[in-house]
Amino acid sequence: MQDTPSKAAPGRAAAWGGLLSLIAFVLILALTIAMSLPSNVLASRDGSLLRKTSVELIPQGWAFFTKPPSESEIVPFSVTNDAAPVSALAPPQAEFKNLLGLSRAQRAQGPELAGYVNEVTRWVDCTSSEPGICAQDLLDEGGTPQKFNSTTSAASLCGTIVALETEPVRWSFREFSTSARTAKRAALLEVSC
Repeated sequence: MQDTPSKAAPGRAAAWGGLLSLIAFVLILALTIAMSLPSNVLASRDGSLLRKTSVELIPQGWAFFTKPPSESEIVPFSVTNDAAPVSALAPPQAEFKNLLGLSRAQRAQGPELAGYVNEVTRWVDCTSSEPGICAQDLLDEGGTPQKFNSTTSAASLCGTIVALETEPVRWSFREFSTSARTAKRAALLEVSC
């Protein structure tokens, strides 16, 4: 007569092996997170061989997931008739026009703008650091807009658009600027949807 518990033994061994592997993984992850934290009153982690090895082999940080806040970004301004250029950004998502975050259509605006900006050949340096003034100056110069055809199904940037490259105002100069970002260069686009 065969013993039935012997058939279950390989399954139990695999379960124990999986559990021990999970515990080892969690312990290693906890150790690497603890080693990546700065020193505090309870533990001095600076300079030890364990810290250097841990941070070198398994770094923990958010740099992979986030964009540096000091990088430039492109802001679209829409132009209608003779009115002043107005920001054409669809976010923040929590606004009522975006159904308080339920609508995700505005998430396509970044890739749409990037598609146009990557093809821009003529940029004009801004004479004013204020974004609105730079966009208006570009329109007043009366340059020829660069023409694009929208290929996206959720087009949000149609007509005359001013693509404005901006950088954040440095903290030490925040009291000298009325806006949080300074204008660097701009391009005039004509997008047909």
